Amino acid sequence: MIKRLSILATAFAILTGTAMFLGQENGGKDSTSFTVPEAAEDWKLSQDQQGRQLRLIRIRAIPFWRSPPAPTPPAPTPPAPVPSPVAPPPPVPVPVTPQTGAAGADTFRVKLYWETGYYWQFESYERKWCWKCMNGCTAGSSVEIVNCDNPSGDGGNPSYFRFIQGSGAVMIQEITSQLCIQRTGNLAISLEPCNSGLSRQLWTAGQNGQFAWGKKFEITPTDLPTQCITQRHHPQMWETVAIEPTDLARHSDTSYWNMY
Repeated sequence: MIKRLSILATAFAILTGTAMFLGQENGGKDSTSFTVPEAAEDWKLSQDQQGRQLRLIRIRAIPFWRSPPAPTPPAPTPPAPVPSPVAPPPPVPVPVTPQTGAAGADTFRVKLYWETGYYWQFESYERKWCWKCMNGCTAGSSVEIVNCDNPSGDGGNPSYFRFIQGSGAVMIQEITSQLCIQRTGNLAISLEPCNSGLSRQLWTAGQNGQFAWGKKFEITPTDLPTQCITQRHHPQMWETVAIEPTDLARHSDTSYWNMY
């Protein structure tokens, strides 16, 4: 019975803030009330060994209704910023340094390739046709074909060129003007200031071709692999060279050139 009273008194003191103490000694009844301090304390009823007298034992404690707040969890570490993809900058045109303008070992005339079996203009022998820039080889000038072996005069005096090596392609520079062959529009070619950043000035040797002495080559735009520089059909004096479909030039045996 005393144990039950102890449990009830403790529960009542916790819920209401007031502890009721009921004691009995020598058959008599006595009651005393105790107010629980507002400090964080708890009260517990206990009894002595004889079980006659109830005493109040104050125990410092933190009541369950005033539980300490849970520790604040540490703030999560923000994820590392993901760098936004950066588009590569557009290629910057790189001007080509002009070279000295005299014919030498690295310069040549561009001659229309001929071999036995060709039958241009009903002739079974070769007439040598070479490039010559028009209008004094100024910027914007076109290129025509003239007699390679006529060093001067009308219909002769071909121009000299050199290859400027690039990555898998070449530029073709006229040595006196230091201008380069450039595709202008869809079909025409002209002399323009050299600029290795322009795909219209880059050329490959075409099918089975090689830019070297003693070799034949087609002159193919890097961005138009099915086209080449030609004068379109069986050659004649002063014909302008331009871009044409390679298969048509091959049909006329006028797709290949060589260094001369």
